[in-house]
Amino acid sequence: MIVRVDDALAIEGHCDVFDREEGYEEHIPFALVQSGPKETRLFPADELSFLLTAEQAEQLASALSRVAIESGHTPRR
Repeated sequence: MIVRVDDALAIEGHCDVFDREEGYEEHIPFALVQSGPKETRLFPADELSFLLTAEQAEQLASALSRVAIESGHTPRR
């Protein structure tokens, strides 16, 4: 899954059931990927990545869903 935030930032996540390491719960790679001029970037690296557990990924999805719903019900100023 890739979600483009804008021309310079994307959020990436995927799960490969055949690429799990024995003994680790974290197996869902999640990354913030930047492009464009370095002076306009939010982070020093091209990519910030980390692993999530299935539970953490579900919590993140639920939180984003709740925020999206709340945002749609909030009047604009």
